[in-house]
Amino acid sequence: MRYKFTIFTPTYNRAYTLRRVFDSLMNQTLPHDQFEWILINDGSTDETDRLVKEFLKEADFDIRYIKHDNRGKNYCHNEAIKIARGELFLILDSDDAMIEKSLEIFAGYWKLINERDKEEIYGIFCLCKDGYSNQLIGKKLEEGMVDDAYAWKHRNRVYFESWSALNTRVFQNYLFPNQDGVKFIPEAFIWDRAALRRKLYVTKEILRIVYHQQDGFTKNIVKSYKDHAKGRFIYHRMVINDLFFELVKYNPMRLIKDFVQYGRMGLHSGYSLRKIIQEVVGFRKCLVLLFLPISYFLYTKDRNVR
Repeated sequence: MRYKFTIFTPTYNRAYTLRRVFDSLMNQTLPHDQFEWILINDGSTDETDRLVKEFLKEADFDIRYIKHDNRGKNYCHNEAIKIARGELFLILDSDDAMIEKSLEIFAGYWKLINERDKEEIYGIFCLCKDGYSNQLIGKKLEEGMVDDAYAWKHRNRVYFESWSALNTRVFQNYLFPNQDGVKFIPEAFIWDRAALRRKLYVTKEILRIVYHQQDGFTKNIVKSYKDHAKGRFIYHRMVINDLFFELVKYNPMRLIKDFVQYGRMGLHSGYSLRKIIQEVVGFRKCLVLLFLPISYFLYTKDRNVR
């Protein structure tokens, strides 16, 4: 690998926030020849091109700028991870920022990990804070190496916004599926599969600053359910089919939620009841039917939201 870090930012009509991302990279205390920035313009129609020209003139680090028609964040992720030249891969959204020592701190923890673990480790976990309130998101956790990142996540209920420096070589083997008309699949589709029975180094550091925008997924969750139902259906189907017994052990209530959301997203996708049931394996079909009334109730509520 040529760099210590690859920072990846997908952007779509976020010229009004991109300067914050760029400035946080310019302010990094880690030597700037140790990281690259892959910036993918996913079909923006705003001033992104003009702004990037300014970045290219100002930057003292490597910027790889890619522009194409709007294909969705998942496509951009696949594109970036394939060409990443950093040992560690960081996804920094177009409205986010890092503290000045983020990369330096990650690099320090990476040095602590032995070379054998570096071959297969998931990455290094850290915390986030809200950029508007300056408050910690989630909770602080015990620091150190854990043997199974997936089990750790569910045992500690780590369902809040967090961040990880990902092991590039590992994650180059985990890509989002390409399906016509599907531009968004929850990132956990990759994270959950990669985390299973892989080590993770957990820190108490707060290294990422999150700014949730009015046009973001978090602020418009029901709209996201409607607009990206097929992608969410794919994710919940994967959990039910591939991770069922893991979740039974670590958080069965979370698994119930997956069954409910699976049916809910199937209905939003316009799929028939037959297809929704057939897409899961074995006895899981009965559980889909069991929770379908709840799925249908939530689906009808969603339809009334404007």
